Amino acid sequence: MTDSKTTPAEFLKEEARRMQRRLVAHIPERSADLCAAPMEVASTIYTDPARFEAERKLFRSVVQIACLSNEIQHPGDCVVFDAAGPSIIVTRNNRGEAQAFLNMCPHRGSRLLSDSGNNESIFCPFHGWRFNLDGQLLRRSRADAFESEQEPERSLIPVPVAEWHGLIFIRATPSSGAIDVDAFLGDMAPIVRGLELEHVFPVKTPIKVTVNTNWKLNLDTFCEGYHVPTVHKPSFGGSVVPYVTIQDLYGIHGRYIGPATELKELVDVPESEWPEPTYSATQILFPNASLTLTDAIDKNTPMLTLFRLFPGEHIGQSLCLMTSYVHSTASHVSQSELEALTDMLMQAVIDEDYGNACNTWQGLQHGASDEIRFVFGRNEAVLQNYHRALASELGMPID
Repeated sequence: MTDSKTTPAEFLKEEARRMQRRLVAHIPERSADLCAAPMEVASTIYTDPARFEAERKLFRSVVQIACLSNEIQHPGDCVVFDAAGPSIIVTRNNRGEAQAFLNMCPHRGSRLLSDSGNNESIFCPFHGWRFNLDGQLLRRSRADAFESEQEPERSLIPVPVAEWHGLIFIRATPSSGAIDVDAFLGDMAPIVRGLELEHVFPVKTPIKVTVNTNWKLNLDTFCEGYHVPTVHKPSFGGSVVPYVTIQDLYGIHGRYIGPATELKELVDVPESEWPEPTYSATQILFPNASLTLTDAIDKNTPMLTLFRLFPGEHIGQSLCLMTSYVHSTASHVSQSELEALTDMLMQAVIDEDYGNACNTWQGLQHGASDEIRFVFGRNEAVLQNYHRALASELGMPID
């Protein structure tokens, strides 16, 4: 945990040095952090319809990231978040507070907003009811037709929301209790706080991609660095030392990183002569988020990328939401350059990560069984931890 006198930025700077030491120590032997044992899972965890339906249901009850604070920077800014099941409006009211509501009119259930944007109020396109940014009914046509001594208040239906150090968390079920982000993140909280997400801004509007594979096969590729030298050889695989990773577990969350090739130059050099490190890592936030800070795309520009994976409409479909962000201090990089880096990364993920996941799914559709078992290695501790956490939340075994 951070010391009360240590700022988030100072903590992350110290963390970067600790991670740098661990990475450099692994480089001479091309070794990696290893957990106690490999873990086997039944291949049917990806193909079982009952498990898939339980996973979809889980997304309606678990705490998850809806957006970043600066995506609803001004009063009236609205993000329509559809991926978790029910459509949700995340907005900022005139007092600067984050709010979240079901994207459904309490009159007859019509969808209120189709797209993200800025709205002074929220208007129902079906019968013209209008609500303020706190979800309260402002006016409706023929109000006399609804007058009754027993009529309840017709406000928008709120869902739990919490704004925490630049992140907006929601739970997609109304009346499901307040969100305690510190408790949810646990020991991962100081790391995420150190990213100073309050000061990052989206490079472009979120990219939404539908992929023909089970959602967990896509997510698996974000939970380990073992695949990078082979799968990402056409793109950025050459920027890291092959098969060297450090990994850390934080309850249901995890983190890993491999050393950039430049770190090879620090082997046998006294630490007092090392350059100042910059923090770089992939944070896996349960149940579906990969939050990566790295300059590996062009070896120059630190970018933050947020990938969120969701179950699709059927077991062989996955939905990916991807957004890239840049720190407000990165004024030396043009908008066009940032967008080009984002497009380059997204294309690599689609072609390489998701391409491999789709190939795996094609085989699993015809060959999965409880007797065919997959293995997650000792160098894939974050992946092991993720599947154990998911199985625990579902109450369904993985072996």
